[in-house]
Amino acid sequence: MPTAIELAQGWVDAANNADRAAFRALFAPDAVVVDTGREFEGIEAIVGWSDREFIGAGMQIEVRRIEPRPDGALLRSKVHSTGFNGRAKVEFTVRDGLIQHVRI
Repeated sequence: MPTAIELAQGWVDAANNADRAAFRALFAPDAVVVDTGREFEGIEAIVGWSDREFIGAGMQIEVRRIEPRPDGALLRSKVHSTGFNGRAKVEFTVRDGLIQHVRI
């Protein structure tokens, strides 16, 4: 079962490699992504968000560090895309080897 750190790194790798299938495989079926106050619940909604604003926006992530948390991990990074560019903090909550919740 992957650790929270491995799942956070998987998020980075999926984005940097534009790997939609690997991205989808990271999430629990009832996962939630909260991106600047907007909430995307469930795999299809999360993949749709990614297609528009994450992988689909050519997201490239430079990891500054990934810190373990009691229930997940915190990713600090610098990102480049056709949308947002700059520093990003991403909080992951994991359960049973899958991402349950992401807050950007």
